[in-house]
Amino acid sequence: ICALPHYNIQEGYEIAELIRKRIEATPVRFKQKNLQVTISAGVAELHKPATNSHELIYLADEFLYSAKNAGRNQVVIGSGVTHLT
Repeated sequence: ICALPHYNIQEGYEIAELIRKRIEATPVRFKQKNLQVTISAGVAELHKPATNSHELIYLADEFLYSAKNAGRNQVVIGSGVTHLT
C-alpha cells in the first residue's frame, strides 16, 4: 500500500507505472538463475467512488486483482486496464 496525498489518480497511475517499469527492468539473480520479476498494481482515488480509507483500500485491492486476472505486469486504475504487456 502506498498513499499519495495531494496527487490525483492520473499522477498516482504514473508513479505506479514508473515503479512497475523499474522493477521489470531490474535484473534479479537467485541461486545462479536469472529471474524476471514484475508487479501488478491497483490505483484508487479517495472520493471517486471511495469515501473512506477502508473503501479506498478495498477498491485498490479489487483493481490489483483485475490487473492480475488480465495477465499481470500492469497497472489498473478505476475499472479498466491501463497497461498491457
